[in-house]
Formats: sequence, structure tokens, C-alpha cells
Amino acid sequence: MRCLTAVCAMLVASCGSSAGGAPSPTGATGASLECRQVASASPTTTTVSPIDGVVARYAVGGGPTGLILGRDGNLWFSDTGGSRLGRLTLAGVLTFWDLVGGVPGFLAAAPDGTVWVPKEATGSVARITPNGVISECSLPTRSGTPFGATIGPDGNVWVVEMDASRVARMSPTGAVKEFAVPEGGGPVYITNGPDGNMWFTEGRGGRIGRVTTAGAITTFPLPNPSGGEGSITTGSDGALWFTEFTQGAIGRITTSGEVKEFPIPAGAGSKPNGIVAGPDGALWFAESGTNMIARITVNGVIAQRHAVSDFPDQLVFTPDGALWVTTFRTGDLARIARP
Repeated sequence: MRCLTAVCAMLVASCGSSAGGAPSPTGATGASLECRQVASASPTTTTVSPIDGVVARYAVGGGPTGLILGRDGNLWFSDTGGSRLGRLTLAGVLTFWDLVGGVPGFLAAAPDGTVWVPKEATGSVARITPNGVISECSLPTRSGTPFGATIGPDGNVWVVEMDASRVARMSPTGAVKEFAVPEGGGPVYITNGPDGNMWFTEGRGGRIGRVTTAGAITTFPLPNPSGGEGSITTGSDGALWFTEFTQGAIGRITTSGEVKEFPIPAGAGSKPNGIVAGPDGALWFAESGTNMIARITVNGVIAQRHAVSDFPDQLVFTPDGALWVTTFRTGDLARIARP
């Protein structure tokens, strides 16, 4: 996860109790909210060329963090530094939309081509259509700091609210229901699991969480509760793999809750951040502390592979096999042609 001042302070601080929570549909709150179209400035479009090298760099400016491959085949990213949503085509056409002061979190791409953007500073979620129309969808807990989103198997948008310690289920039209995470924990990233549930990491609770489409939440304690977990994804082995930002480890959890951790050779200074499953069957992750892209096999063998510019954050593979990475401090999108 990116190191905004408040987020970094949360990750570096000591984490809470490691006790696991029971399935918890209790504490849910409901609201019948609708998304409303918002007026925004016209998007700005430019063309950027890569800076040649072993790792091609596209200078997009700002502070790029979250990164996904959209249904349109383009790269969509959060510009945390500029409060903008960015889109980069594989031909280098760059477009920005102003989010009017909302700090964008981790994005989600829906089957209809819309992109959903948690806005941390405004307690809302923005929806942008393929033709660039933006709507604002409010959450009941406006100070909850929505951080990450995914599109669940039920077609709803699932959003983790870090400061409220809630998981929100939002319909495509904006109707919301929130579910409390047992014992808090500050959820930060959420993804679809291979079991039909959503799985999330906690920034300060030392646990991995599972939420069903009905909103029942179960949490699983980690061996070391001070890991400050970051991103999470499904591996080729059918387990969930996640990064432990402050501990310097990669974690693996099965859908039955069995956990194993793999220390990174560079130690706590590696600051593992984004993680993604690769076409080679391995997992690829960003070491924000060492400015390296590394690879871990499903057997737990770790090796650093590529140096990138300052503070690599999130990663995604494109259909041509290239690996793309956001680098927060240098304002780049990096492309590794053959990782």
C-alpha cells in the first residue's frame, strides 16, 4: 500500500490483538443511497512515450498507486498525489479525470466497463463509465476512509473502509450495506477468492479476513500480528497470497484458513506492497523499500528480478505478458516487457 502519512503511521505502529473473529453478519448497517452524476472538468489527454531501458518508464506525473487492467484493455490507475484517475492505453495515450479533492484508493473494473474508485478523503466511491461520465456514490460512514474495492461474484462492488473497520456492499446503483469487521483491524485491500468469497487484508489487526456475499465475516490470525498487511491476490495454487509490509514477508492462506509465511531475503526493509499472479504460475510483488520487483514461486522460493524507480506500489500483467508497475515517488508507470 502506498505510504500516505496517515497510512504509513498506521503500518509502522504496533498492531492490535491477533485473536480471530467469528462469522459476523451482526453490526451491519444499511442505507438506500443512489449514485449521483457529478460535474467535473473535461478530461485532459496527452501522449507519453516510454523512457527506454531494460524497464520502460512512462512519466505520468503525480503519485500513481492503484493499478488495474480495465475491461477496455487499458491501464487504469489512481493518482494519489494529484487526486486524479488516470487511464493509459498501451499505445501511450494518457487521460486524466479530476476527482475533485477525493484521494483515490485501489480500483475495481466491472464487467460493464465501468471503473469504481474509492475516494478516501470524501467517504465515497466514484463510478466512471467507458465514455467518461462520473457519478458519486456516498457511503453511510463518511469518515470511514474507503481504501480498496473489488467486484464480487454477486455483481456488487465490495469496499473496505480502513478507519471505520467495515466492509461495504454497494449495488451498481449505489444502495449500500455495511458489515463490521470483528475487533476492528483497519481493512485495506480486498480481492475475489477462488471459493466464491471475498478476502481482505488488515492494516493493523494482524489478520486476514473473509467475507461472504451475504456479509458474514470471518478473520484468521497471522503468526506474527505486526505484519501490516498490504495487497492480496489468488495464486495459481488456489490459495490467497498477500504482502506483509512492515514485517518484510509474503504470506499464503488457504481457503480453509491455514497460514504460512515466507520471509523476504531483504528483510523488513523490503516493504513488500502490491502482489499479482503471473502467467508463469508464480507471484510477482513490489518491494517498495528496495525499489525492486521480485518473484515468489508457489513453493516459496523468492528472488529479486528487476530494479525500478522510487517506491514501486501496485502491479498488473497485460495480455502480451508484460508486467506494469506504478512507482509512487517518481510518478511513473513502468513496463517490464519480459519479466
